Order: sequence, then structure tokens, then C-alpha cells
Amino acid sequence: AVNPFLLSVICLFTAANISLKAMRWKIMVRHIGEEKISLAFAFLSIIAGVAGGSIFPGRMEVVKPLLLKEKKGTPLTKSIPLLLAERMLDFLVIISLLLVTAVLLPTKNLFSNSSIAWAVAAVMVLIFMIITRNLSMIARLVTEKIPFSEKTKQKISDLEKHLLRTASLLGHKKIGPWLFLLSITAILLEIFR
Repeated sequence: AVNPFLLSVICLFTAANISLKAMRWKIMVRHIGEEKISLAFAFLSIIAGVAGGSIFPGRMEVVKPLLLKEKKGTPLTKSIPLLLAERMLDFLVIISLLLVTAVLLPTKNLFSNSSIAWAVAAVMVLIFMIITRNLSMIARLVTEKIPFSEKTKQKISDLEKHLLRTASLLGHKKIGPWLFLLSITAILLEIFR
């Protein structure tokens, strides 16, 4: 038999999780896509993204950028980097949770868990910095070496510009911490659910 209380708690946690992700999506679209979307549209976008993610390979929520294109006319070169930013945020949150867990676990090894945790964190930050700093060079090399049409080269250039802008949003003094807080809260809700 189904426990009605437990089912209610699970539904509440799920709705809260989707709401937090919808707030994050709304903030990101506003600051990167320069489009205002309602929280209801963002909520439905998250649900559609999860549904689409279970159909499309790679589990990317490509439906969300498609909905933005359909509803607001936002080019995919602007909205797809938002998906990558969401995955980066989720990755940073998971790494952060792993680091906290590693620091709190007791150890009897030569190297403490906290040393390993800080080493992993330093490597992750370094990789992120290398990728974002070399993105322009990579895009330029791709467009120079592969014979693309001028229209395709322009799209690659636009995508690179929006990727850099999205990466800078994650490091923004005011917005970055809010996005991280929304992300960590959403992931903790998923864990507790």
C-alpha cells in the first residue's frame, strides 16, 4: 500500500526542486538571453526539458532552448550555452558536496581527505579556467581549419561569444552566488527525495 504522507512529501520535494530549477532558468535567461520569461513558463520549460531529456541521447534538455526559440525568438546560439552553464553549475555543486563529504569523513591514511578534496577542487578550477580562456582560440582554429560557409562561421563566432558570456555569468558577484545557491538547494532536495 502507498503511504499517503510519504507520497505527499515526495510530491512536495519534487515541486520545490522544479521550482528552484525554474527560478535558476528564469534568472539565466534574463541575464544572458536578455529575455524576460515568467516563472510559470520556466517551470513548464523544466518539465518539458526533463521529458525531452529522457528521449534525446545524452540526456540534454534541448527542449528548453527550443521553447525559448519558439516563444521568444531567442536564437539557439544564445540559449544552448545556458544548458552548458546549468550543467557546469550542477557539476560544481556535486564537486562541492563531494569536497565537504571528503573533509568530514574520518581517515587514517597518509593523506587526509581534505588534502585530496582541495587538490581535486584546484584541478577543477584550473580546467574551467583553461577551457574558458582558450575558447576563443579553439573557435578561431576550428573556423580557420575547416572550410565552413561564412554563415556557419558567424554562427560559431556567435556561439563562442555567448559561451563566454555565460561563463562570466557564473562568476558574476551578485548573480553567480544566487545561481549556485539555487543549484545546491535543488540538488539537496533531489538527494533528500
